[in-house]
Amino acid sequence: MRPFLQYSKPFAYLLGCYLAVSTALRLLLLADPQMHASFSLVDYARALFLGLIPNFLIFCVLAIPFWLYLLLLSDAKYKKPFGQLLLGGLILLIGYLLLSSNIIKAYGGVLLEIVVIFISLKLLVNAWMLWALNIG
Repeated sequence: MRPFLQYSKPFAYLLGCYLAVSTALRLLLLADPQMHASFSLVDYARALFLGLIPNFLIFCVLAIPFWLYLLLLSDAKYKKPFGQLLLGGLILLIGYLLLSSNIIKAYGGVLLEIVVIFISLKLLVNAWMLWALNIG
């Protein structure tokens, strides 16, 4: 239970900060003098409470990339066979990006080159780390 609390602490801090900022902005917008409607105290409480639900759900969706980053942060991913699977996945991703028509090619411009350079750098670093950690 202790490691779970240690790893969930950044999420709790981010969630608290996100909910505090969104609540402050909601209060600011409700108190805007340009609004010509008069709200009762119950209406304010309902707007604040019901506004926290989608904010929490949006945070859950936006926390997924951060969770994946924290999941892949340790050196344990370079142990066999996970390191080879990760390396193979990056190679397949570059092949998919370069050899097929995909959503990134549909945007046009330099987006494809930026993504391929980023994935290639990740591939090189992961390959070097896999080689370096398995030698020593």
